[in-house]
Amino acid sequence: MGIVLKQSFKNTIIIYLAFLIGGVNTIIFYPEFLGSKFYGLVVYLLSTDEATWINGTIINVDGGEQIA
Repeated sequence: MGIVLKQSFKNTIIIYLAFLIGGVNTIIFYPEFLGSKFYGLVVYLLSTDEATWINGTIINVDGGEQIA
């Protein structure tokens, strides 16, 4: 197998596992631990326009300090 084919296969498996974990989390854990009231609130908040900042980006914050 070529390098690109190996990486593509590995990434495909990882993506499928991520979708599986997300599905289990959404179907089983959210309703079980949050309850129907808070589950509905989470779904509503994630579907609003204000939730566009929830995107998984890591923001490095250094406080603007300089150490000399």
